[in-house]
Amino acid sequence: MASLIPDETRVQLLGMFGEEFNRLDDFEQLIVTTAAIEGWVNHERACQLTTQHSREVTQPCRALSTEAF
Repeated sequence: MASLIPDETRVQLLGMFGEEFNRLDDFEQLIVTTAAIEGWVNHERACQLTTQHSREVTQPCRALSTEAF
């Protein structure tokens, strides 16, 4: 499966967060990548990135906002 994350962005995020980035699931990686590329991400923006119900987006957003990257 092709990744939606540009190679240069993945390298940058791995340099910043190491293996912690690889431990995130695909959606969590997409949220972090969006924040890196766009400079921010919120619940509404994360909902735009997926077809999941907004309640299903809340948990990853909450978890990532408290992660100690």
